Amino acid sequence: KGDVVEEIRRLKQEPGKSLLQYGVGELTHTMLKAGLVDEFRILVYPFTFGEGPYIFEHMGVNTLKLLENKTFSSGTVALHYQPS
Repeated sequence: KGDVVEEIRRLKQEPGKSLLQYGVGELTHTMLKAGLVDEFRILVYPFTFGEGPYIFEHMGVNTLKLLENKTFSSGTVALHYQPS
């Protein structure tokens, strides 16, 4: 119980390891609004899933092999895959 924002601020001041928050939910939104997120790590998984329009629907493709990646000065990342 207590104020989660104040507790996270307190924990961030302690020496030692970094805090890590996985996923997106109420805690993540609270941390973002309070300016408590220092960095993001975004993962791209090389397979397809889900509902809605499916780009590979008639090709039998659901896993991909990474061939090349390029990071631009803007922070954009281009990922070049082939069906595997």
